[in-house]
Amino acid sequence: MKRIIFIFSSFYIFSCAPVSVVIDSYGNGQDKTVAMMKVQKVNGTKDSVIVKLMTYHSNGQLASSTDMIGNVRHGKHVAYSPSGEVIEKGNYEDNRKSSKWSWFDKAGQPDSVRTYNKGMLSGKSVDYSESGNKIQEMTYRDHKYHGKTIHYNTDGKKTLIGEYRNGIPHGKWTWLSSTGKKERLVTYLNGIKDGPVTIWNDAGKNVMTGAYANDKKD
Repeated sequence: MKRIIFIFSSFYIFSCAPVSVVIDSYGNGQDKTVAMMKVQKVNGTKDSVIVKLMTYHSNGQLASSTDMIGNVRHGKHVAYSPSGEVIEKGNYEDNRKSSKWSWFDKAGQPDSVRTYNKGMLSGKSVDYSESGNKIQEMTYRDHKYHGKTIHYNTDGKKTLIGEYRNGIPHGKWTWLSSTGKKERLVTYLNGIKDGPVTIWNDAGKNVMTGAYANDKKD
């Protein structure tokens, strides 16, 4: 890439409008990677820099478009399937994933959503079923589960509600039946059963109540 930029820099120096440069091609001559170049002044010196990088599928369909600052991914990113559907979109900040990222299947249905901070999972994330229903919600901090998590069945009803602290279960965890009734409640303290425990039968009647202390029945 550096060699190509150097060859064309003398041409760009006189142009303000972005100019496309083919970086790589398929064997049939079809463009594979294309850089949009623009002249910018850096520290008082004009130079040609990449402002957008695009890749293509072998059928000519745009595969991805990524905003750039020089050779660093910075800004909007979108990826496409060979037939043109959006399958991924998000933002980069200094070459690292930032803020909300979304993935989609070939039918355009949501597949998953993740939130990033400086390339690390941080914030709300969601997974979806093939029918587009939520199957899991979780919260991350510094690439670890941290905060509330909810699991759903294929009908979109909650089956589990719990909480993590620094990647391990913490607090009350509740399992629910397909009708939404409570089945089991377990309390955790830093990943260990510690606190009230309750079990209900299919009719919703309390059939067992107890407690754990440091992972032992108490």
